Amino acid sequence: MIEMFGSSGLTKLRNESFLNRAEARFTEEEIKFLQDFYYIKGAKACASALKRTKYSVTLKAGRLMRQGYEFKKLEEENALSKTDENIKSPKHYKLEGLNIESIDVIKATLGKEGFKSFCKGNIMKYLIRAEKKNGLEDYKKAQTYLTWYLKECEEEKK
Repeated sequence: MIEMFGSSGLTKLRNESFLNRAEARFTEEEIKFLQDFYYIKGAKACASALKRTKYSVTLKAGRLMRQGYEFKKLEEENALSKTDENIKSPKHYKLEGLNIESIDVIKATLGKEGFKSFCKGNIMKYLIRAEKKNGLEDYKKAQTYLTWYLKECEEEKK
């Protein structure tokens, strides 16, 4: 075996094997750390902080999840709520002191056909840039403009 791996390779194999077997012996503090930071920081950062291999951290986190342990996902939840806020009624589009959004001013200024064209242009813009910029948020924005466009079309039929 020494000829195959050399002495440093053999030592590395022994160390990795020991560290991976040690996965079952996580302390309560380490488990709490994983619950708090596994999804926020990632497996690699957690492994570094806990002085363990990424493999052992990933394995332990998977086992804890299957056992029903709760893991914090704060950044993901905050990102989703921020994304929804940016789509439904972004504060930066509200006109100061009037409690009206700029989209309402644009709609009133452009008229029905102009507003429909404006919506189509924005649908295309958000679909084209989605994969290069904001992903899901841009798809949802395109969906919002499509909803407004369809609402205008339905109102014309009435």
